[in-house]
Amino acid sequence: MKLPASIKIGATRYHVTQFIAMQHRVGLLRPAAGRLDVATSTWKSPAHGERVRSPEAIAETFWHEVTHAILHDMDHPLWKDEKFVTGFSQRLSKAIDSARFE
Repeated sequence: MKLPASIKIGATRYHVTQFIAMQHRVGLLRPAAGRLDVATSTWKSPAHGERVRSPEAIAETFWHEVTHAILHDMDHPLWKDEKFVTGFSQRLSKAIDSARFE
Protein backbone atom coordinates (compact mmCIF):
# COMPACT_ATOMS: atom_id res chain seq x y z
CA MET A 1 0.00 0.00 0.00
CA LYS A 2 1.25 3.45 -0.84
CA LEU A 3 0.69 5.66 2.18
CA PRO A 4 -0.64 9.19 1.81
CA ALA A 5 1.49 12.15 2.93
CA SER A 6 -1.41 13.36 5.06
CA ILE A 7 -5.05 12.65 5.87
CA LYS A 8 -7.73 14.95 7.29
CA ILE A 9 -10.03 13.54 9.96
CA GLY A 10 -12.55 16.02 11.29
CA ALA A 11 -10.75 19.32 11.78
CA THR A 12 -7.33 17.72 12.19
CA ARG A 13 -4.86 17.16 9.37
CA TYR A 14 -2.56 14.28 10.26
CA HIS A 15 0.85 14.05 8.64
CA VAL A 16 1.60 10.42 7.88
CA THR A 17 5.16 9.45 8.70
CA GLN A 18 6.93 6.19 7.97
CA PHE A 19 9.47 4.65 10.31
CA ILE A 20 11.48 1.52 11.05
CA ALA A 21 10.01 -0.30 14.06
CA MET A 22 12.67 -1.04 16.66
CA GLN A 23 10.35 -2.97 18.96
CA HIS A 24 6.82 -4.35 18.67
CA ARG A 25 4.99 -1.07 18.08
CA VAL A 26 4.30 -0.72 14.36
CA GLY A 27 1.97 2.27 14.48
CA LEU A 28 1.21 5.27 16.63
CA LEU A 29 -1.32 8.08 16.59
CA ARG A 30 -0.20 11.40 18.06
CA PRO A 31 -3.30 13.61 18.04
CA ALA A 32 -1.69 16.61 19.74
CA ALA A 33 1.16 16.59 17.22
CA GLY A 34 -1.08 15.86 14.23
CA ARG A 35 0.96 12.75 13.37
CA LEU A 36 0.02 9.27 12.30
CA ASP A 37 3.10 7.02 12.27
CA VAL A 38 3.28 3.70 10.40
CA ALA A 39 6.23 1.29 10.38
CA THR A 40 7.05 0.19 6.84
CA SER A 41 9.83 -2.10 8.04
CA THR A 42 11.15 -3.64 11.24
CA TRP A 43 14.68 -3.76 12.61
CA LYS A 44 15.63 -7.24 13.71
CA SER A 45 19.30 -7.05 14.68
CA PRO A 46 22.66 -5.96 13.24
CA ALA A 47 23.11 -9.47 11.86
CA HIS A 48 19.65 -9.67 10.31
CA GLY A 49 19.11 -5.98 9.50
CA GLU A 50 15.90 -4.40 8.33
CA ARG A 51 12.89 -6.39 7.15
CA VAL A 52 10.24 -4.74 4.96
CA ARG A 53 6.68 -5.32 6.13
CA SER A 54 4.12 -6.70 3.69
CA PRO A 55 1.77 -4.27 1.94
CA GLU A 56 -1.14 -5.95 3.77
CA ALA A 57 0.51 -5.42 7.18
CA ILE A 58 1.26 -1.78 6.37
CA ALA A 59 -2.33 -1.20 5.21
CA GLU A 60 -3.74 -2.83 8.32
CA THR A 61 -1.55 -0.64 10.54
CA PHE A 62 -2.58 2.49 8.62
CA TRP A 63 -6.30 1.73 8.98
CA HIS A 64 -5.74 0.84 12.64
CA GLU A 65 -4.31 4.30 13.29
CA VAL A 66 -7.05 5.94 11.20
CA THR A 67 -9.63 4.15 13.36
CA HIS A 68 -7.96 5.60 16.47
CA ALA A 69 -8.05 9.04 14.86
CA ILE A 70 -11.73 8.84 13.87
CA LEU A 71 -12.76 7.73 17.35
CA HIS A 72 -10.57 10.46 18.87
CA ASP A 73 -12.26 13.04 16.63
CA MET A 74 -15.64 11.75 17.83
CA ASP A 75 -14.42 12.12 21.43
CA HIS A 76 -15.36 8.47 21.89
CA PRO A 77 -13.79 6.56 24.80
CA LEU A 78 -13.08 3.57 22.54
CA TRP A 79 -10.31 5.55 20.85
CA LYS A 80 -7.87 4.11 23.40
CA ASP A 81 -9.32 0.57 23.40
CA GLU A 82 -6.74 -1.52 21.52
CA LYS A 83 -8.90 -4.65 21.42
CA PHE A 84 -11.81 -2.81 19.81
CA VAL A 85 -9.64 -0.77 17.44
CA THR A 86 -7.72 -3.87 16.33
CA GLY A 87 -10.87 -5.91 15.67
CA PHE A 88 -12.54 -3.07 13.79
CA SER A 89 -9.51 -2.02 11.74
CA GLN A 90 -8.67 -5.59 10.66
CA ARG A 91 -12.17 -5.93 9.25
CA LEU A 92 -12.01 -2.47 7.69
CA SER A 93 -8.68 -3.19 5.99
CA LYS A 94 -9.96 -6.50 4.58
CA ALA A 95 -13.17 -4.85 3.37
CA ILE A 96 -11.19 -2.11 1.59
CA ASP A 97 -8.84 -4.70 0.03
CA SER A 98 -11.79 -6.76 -1.21
CA ALA A 99 -13.70 -3.83 -2.75
CA ARG A 100 -14.30 -4.21 -6.49
CA PHE A 101 -15.39 -1.32 -8.69
CA GLU A 102 -16.93 -2.38 -11.98
